[in-house]
Amino acid sequence: MATLKASKLRASLERAKKVGIIEESIRLGDVDLVLRNLQPEEMEQIVAEADDKEGVEYLHCFQMGHVCRGLVEIDGQDLREVDFVEIEIDQGEGEPEIRIVERYEFVRDELLKTWGREAIAVGFRKVSELFLKADFKMKSGVKFDYAEETPEDRYRRLLDEAKEAEGQIQDDELKNSILSEHGYLPATTPEEREAIKRRADEFAQERVEQARAREAEAVPEPQGAPVASPPALPPQVPSPASDAPQAVPQPPQDLMANRRPLNRDAIDPPVPQQPVTRAVRPQRPPASRSLPPNVPAQPPQVLSQEGQPGPGFVATRRAQIQAEMLAMEELDPEMAAELEQARTQAASRSRDQIPELARRAPQMDPTETVQILDRKPQGGINPRYNPPR
Repeated sequence: MATLKASKLRASLERAKKVGIIEESIRLGDVDLVLRNLQPEEMEQIVAEADDKEGVEYLHCFQMGHVCRGLVEIDGQDLREVDFVEIEIDQGEGEPEIRIVERYEFVRDELLKTWGREAIAVGFRKVSELFLKADFKMKSGVKFDYAEETPEDRYRRLLDEAKEAEGQIQDDELKNSILSEHGYLPATTPEEREAIKRRADEFAQERVEQARAREAEAVPEPQGAPVASPPALPPQVPSPASDAPQAVPQPPQDLMANRRPLNRDAIDPPVPQQPVTRAVRPQRPPASRSLPPNVPAQPPQVLSQEGQPGPGFVATRRAQIQAEMLAMEELDPEMAAELEQARTQAASRSRDQIPELARRAPQMDPTETVQILDRKPQGGINPRYNPPR
């Protein structure tokens, strides 16, 4: 049985000390600090200290326990090799009492109790981050042949935990709401799934039978004969199981065999209608009124279907007035004589006897015009001008 001296063993194991302990400098406010991750016995002490506390008190004790043990340097003061601190308590008379406390107790009572809640939370967060960094650093030099936890194992573990937590929730509506938020549905029994599948199959078979019945009712049409358009089918009433899956579509061969060509429907060509003309009977003068022999008789006024004048319609109003004047002269000899006299006088009147109206420009003296143009411009103060006071 071999024996080795401790002095030699300590010398060879000096490099293996404090493996997994890492430090990092931070600046909290105006103070420079150095934090490190904790050792196993320190974690045990923190859990023991916070065991009898509850609520917010437990949280503060847990965070302060991490920070006071993780501080190894405060504003340049090294505390790495310090385990205990002597505290002198002045009693007023005689020598002061000396009290020895551990380093973390001194840091907690004299320093951390004067910090704010935010500063303690930031220090605790940094110590927690050092745990992750140390874990990553220790794993970087080690190659594992077997993974710690495969995705399948993790998935099973999380499902087991979710199932265990589900048993603690008594409200079924709350369970369904949580599942719907993540896109899941409540679990169904095998009997329920079989019933849903059976109803879906029945609905699909019913839809296929209806489609085949409609195909059988459609009679194939002979080629070359005009086919009337089929009557409109009544609207289909949706069945209660509208949420069931749709039927399988027909194969393309059946669709092509039962298709209806678009050029087989009979179309009635439009029949053009002949324009209908209607004759308008002209107004005849009274029996005592007769036209002179030199006035030609007016043809009958004919209107087309659109209401426009036809070939025999009097084109101008002037011809109508002239015909009426001649008829009036024929009926009243005195008025005819007066009109003839007026025409004779108008024809015999010469151009010189007709007065000519003209507007002449006023005559101006050139001398006066020159005086007006050569006049000097008038100047002066406006009589309405009101100077500021």
